[in-house]
Amino acid sequence: MMRALFALTIVCVLAAIIIAQNGGSPNADCDFDFEFKFLITHNFADAKTREVSVFMDPSAFNDKNLRKLFKYFSTKYRSPNTMTVRVETSWYTAGAPNIDCEGNGMSELPDDPERQKYHWALYLRSGENEVYRFNPKLGKKSMETVLLKGKLF
Repeated sequence: MMRALFALTIVCVLAAIIIAQNGGSPNADCDFDFEFKFLITHNFADAKTREVSVFMDPSAFNDKNLRKLFKYFSTKYRSPNTMTVRVETSWYTAGAPNIDCEGNGMSELPDDPERQKYHWALYLRSGENEVYRFNPKLGKKSMETVLLKGKLF
């Protein structure tokens, strides 16, 4: 009985040490403190890929906040190896949120001049490579590319 209690104590202490060394909370959501608001409108995954769509507060759209948001998703969803996260700042382009259904993902609006009125970003992960693109200036078709990890693909 005493040995069993001793063994259980050792296991609990080791588990606490491992959790502490891995950054505290075993839940990645708890390690991020966001100063801005966002809403996940689509989140689908299978064995090969994950697709996430996010509506972000338009006033919070900037490079610093995008980096934090994409790091959050990269940390939260380490697999599968292929992931896309699309950020929209307008309900015009964002899909209607429904956490109970797979949904149809993001709205596809190619070459729509209305899109130039809103900021948006696209994060791509393929294996060890992570990159995102975003439109920093409204009314322009120019995009900025940011390499987060690995190499451009």
